[in-house]
Amino acid sequence: LKNKEREVISTKTINLQEQLVFKDIPFLKNTMDEIFSSVLVKGRRNYLCLRRSNAEDKDLGLFKEDDNPDELRVLIDWSKTTIDGSLSDLNFIPKPDVWDRLKCESDTCTGIRCAFYDDCFLVNARRDAAKADVLIVNHHLLFADLSLRGSLGSLADIAVLPPYKRIIIDEAHHIEEASTDYFGNQVSQLGLERLFGRLYSKSKKGEKKGLIAVTLSRLKNIKEKQFKQQIRKVITGIDSNIVSELTGLRDYNNDIFDDIGAFLKRKNQDSGDETQFMLDDRFYEDRDWTELILVKIEGFITRMKSFRAHLNELIESIGKLVDLLNIDLENLL
Repeated sequence: LKNKEREVISTKTINLQEQLVFKDIPFLKNTMDEIFSSVLVKGRRNYLCLRRSNAEDKDLGLFKEDDNPDELRVLIDWSKTTIDGSLSDLNFIPKPDVWDRLKCESDTCTGIRCAFYDDCFLVNARRDAAKADVLIVNHHLLFADLSLRGSLGSLADIAVLPPYKRIIIDEAHHIEEASTDYFGNQVSQLGLERLFGRLYSKSKKGEKKGLIAVTLSRLKNIKEKQFKQQIRKVITGIDSNIVSELTGLRDYNNDIFDDIGAFLKRKNQDSGDETQFMLDDRFYEDRDWTELILVKIEGFITRMKSFRAHLNELIESIGKLVDLLNIDLENLL
């Protein structure tokens, strides 16, 4: 306090954070003569995004195949009354796929251009953090901040946390795992499948879901006859390029991870160890890895780049229709 140096206390578990927030720090505040402020800082995905919630509210009931309309309705109603807007303010744990549709995400955030910026739960939480003397975080948030500061350099003052000079690390034996998460890369079969599913999927009954399915439905419901040809061209492009490419990417994804699973199973039998290996020279010298799996991975990346290009073309085409027809498709884009 004397030197005006903000302090970060980083710990592993929610229980330890709550002990600091509800027991230890209040004790200090009651014991010390000095007055100081403290804030529990949470990651952005703990907060509901008002822009996404508003968009879902407009679309709710439009698509009968929605699996969780009741829970989505509850969360949308809650977003209009909650002050905090974070998961901890809920009296239940929402299904992951439902919360994914409403949570704050950096890649969908429009920042200061957002119509809901002044009321944004995340922005308000960050404002509170900027005024505090003590920030209580978990290891993952600390390393997310350090990772961003490493990439931003001189722009680091706009990282996850406000500027700080002192760090206390509790449960420090867990920081290796946390640092690996943020300074390493991870790819999983399920993670890729969720990404594809968010764009397009079919239920067992053949019902179409995802952003692409919603986009198709919106486009087919446009009645303006003078733009019929442009709309038909976009719809045809989605059916011939986007949907078919996604099917191919899904098959490729499953094929690669099946090969990786078989490869690791064989190596596990050879070594008698757990199915986890250092990527050292011996690993890379295995011909199954270099001549089979790596070749497929390179092919997969090439396909993903092509798919991304087609998605960008689709976004551009729909953007032109939005301008012509004066329709709201911002959330889908």
